[in-house]
Order: sequence, then C-alpha cells, then structure tokens
Amino acid sequence: MYFNSPYFFISILLCLSCFSKLTISAPLANSEQFQTQTIPSDFSIALNASLKYHPMIKGQQAQLSQKEFAVDGAKTAKYPSLSLSANSLNENYDEGTLVIEQPLWAFGRIDSTIDIAKANYNVEDLVLLQAKRSLLEDTAIAYASVRTAQYKISISKDNVAEHERLYQSIKRRESGHLASKADVSLAYSRLLQAQAALQQYKSILSVALNELLSLTRIKVATNSAIDEKELQIPQQQLLKEHAIKQSADIAYSRMKLKATKAQLSYEKVAYMPTISFRVERDLLDSNPNLIVDKTRAGFVIAGHLDGLGFTSYNNIEGASAAINAAQYELDNSINEIERRIDNLVINRDLQGNLRTAQLASVAALEHTMSSFLRQYETNRKSWVEVLNTQRELSQLRYSLIDINKQWLDISITLAAIIGQLDALAIMETS
Repeated sequence: MYFNSPYFFISILLCLSCFSKLTISAPLANSEQFQTQTIPSDFSIALNASLKYHPMIKGQQAQLSQKEFAVDGAKTAKYPSLSLSANSLNENYDEGTLVIEQPLWAFGRIDSTIDIAKANYNVEDLVLLQAKRSLLEDTAIAYASVRTAQYKISISKDNVAEHERLYQSIKRRESGHLASKADVSLAYSRLLQAQAALQQYKSILSVALNELLSLTRIKVATNSAIDEKELQIPQQQLLKEHAIKQSADIAYSRMKLKATKAQLSYEKVAYMPTISFRVERDLLDSNPNLIVDKTRAGFVIAGHLDGLGFTSYNNIEGASAAINAAQYELDNSINEIERRIDNLVINRDLQGNLRTAQLASVAALEHTMSSFLRQYETNRKSWVEVLNTQRELSQLRYSLIDINKQWLDISITLAAIIGQLDALAIMETS
C-alpha cells in the first residue's frame, strides 16, 4: 500500500519541512522589520522640537515667506498694467481715459529686478539655515548640560551613601572607644558637605532643564545619553573642506555676493527705456465740439535719466564697491571658519587626551580606595586617610564629567558647523 511505500515518508518529511518554514520564517521576517525601524533618541527628539516650536524659527520662516512674495511681485512686472483716470476739471464736459500697457522690452531691467528678488530670497533662506544651526547647537549643548548634571547627581548620591557608611562606621568605633567625638564630628561634617553638593547639583539640573525647555518649548525626555558615534568628526583637513562646503556662514556670504552682483546688473540697465504696446480708450468724453478717435493703440518708448546720467554712474560704482566688500566678507568667512576649525580640533584632541588620562586616574584611585577600605577595617589605615581618599575620588569623577562635557560641547559645535546635526534633527535644508 501507499502508507508502506517510501514515497509516503518522503511526503511527510516535505510537509514538515514546509510547515517549519512557515512557522519560523514569519517571526524572523517580523524581527528583521523591527530591527530596521529607526527609533529616534531623546537627543534627536529634543533637537527636532526646538526647530518645530521655537519662535525664532517661526519668525525667520515668516520673513522668508515675505521674500518669496517679493519674488512673485517682481515677476508681475512682465504682465500688462491697467490705469484709469477721470476728472471734471473742465466746467463744460467730463474727461476720462482707460490705458492698458504691455511691456515688450526693458533691456533686461525687469529680469534684473527678478534676479535681485530671487537672490534676496536665497539670502534670507540661508539666514534661516543659520538660525536653525545656531538653535540646534544651543539645544544640543543644553541637552548635554542636563545629562552632565544627571551624571553628577548620580555620583553625588554614591558619594553621600559612602560618607553615610563611613560616618556610621566611625560612630560604631566611638561606641567601642576606638574613635573620638572629634572623629565623629569630622565624619559628619564630610557627610553634610556631600549632601550639600547633592543639593547643589539638583539645583544645577533644574536650571539646565529650564534652559532646555526654553529652547524646545515643550518638555522632552532626557533619559538617553548622547551617542558619541553621532558626533564622529572627519580628519582635520577633510573637516576643513567639509566645513567650507557645508558652513551656513560661508554659504550666506556667497549668496550675499551673488545678490550684490545681481544689483550691479540691474544698475547697468536701470537708465534704459521701456518699449511697450499701449491701448488707450477715452471715457466720459462729453465735449460735442471734439471729434477724435476714442480708441488709440501703438508702440510707446519711455525712459528717464536722473541727474544727467550721473545718478546711474554713481549707482553702478556703488554696486561695484559692494561686490568688492561682499568678496572680502566671503574671504573673511572662509578664513574665520578655518581658524575656528583649527582651534576646536586642538581643544577637542586635548580634552580627549585629558579624558583618557582622567579615566586611568579614576580607575587607579578606585583601586586605592578599595585597598584603603580593607586596611581601614583592619586598623592599618586611619579614618582620615579614607575620608580624604573618598573626597578625592569624588572630585576626580566630577572632573572627568566636566572634561567629557567640554569634549561634547566642542564636538557639538563642529557637528553644527558641518551640518551634521541637521540629520539628527530630521531637518530639511533647502
């Protein structure tokens, strides 16, 4: 029969294999989808909130909209113009005229006006980018300040707990007549100092949270640390090149130079006439003695020359001088960015080296503290040495946090210059 044939068992194995694939592959697919989902960190959420809710950004966006309307307004110069005039100055009859005029050729003056409006829009757009990057830098540093205060509070709590333990130990020794009241008083004084430091850092945390709130405008979580991988900075030479390409300040100077060139192009054709096609229609004309064609059409050329041409000449020379000034401003911006990058990289490397050395110092002193505690329990070390070592260890830990904060601040500034914070804040730059 079929049940006894080898094909039956082969069929069963194939079915089991297919079933296992169905039951196992589905959860794997879901897990892969879960792994590919990017969950924004608290740091990224804080950066995004500042861009979304801070009034400075909203104000700059409103100014950018104003410049956009100015571009649209400049483009309307190519459309026909309509004018209507009416009067009753003559006692015998009324007069009125309707005029429609279509510009045909303005020798590039209208196009130059549009180019100026577009350049001013682009300048304002880069002003907005400068404001965003500045706000991102301030928000990131404020977030780092909050995390620094939280770290110090954690260390301070451990310091208080350790001093409390030492204080209780010395009190027990006093009960056994192994320590004096002066010893207990000094231990209690150190405990009070540790508790005061804890309260101080709690106040610092409150101030830092308020500063962060003033930038984000909404409460954001600050539970996650800043991932140092997000602040990876290229090598110094590559960093300079990247900064020159991505710096909002340099881009602003470049666009400002372009705007002054557009202004010069306009001044060169500002005195040129405009050739138009005009249609006129007489209205309200009640003069019975005047017999004329009420509708007239034809080409018109109109222009004006202020100050016998000297006004245009001076405007052109002024625009040329403005171009030179804008070029020098661009050169200065590039020089300033390079100088700033060099100083920041030097300080960042210094803080990185100090952090490495401080980590080694903390680890060594932690080992020493453990040894002193064991020797203290066996009366080979005095309580003063233990208390002093504990205070020194806490100060080293605080100093390590401060060094790390300075390293973070410098890294944040560099990341802001090259636009690296933009992606973290999910910012769309135009």
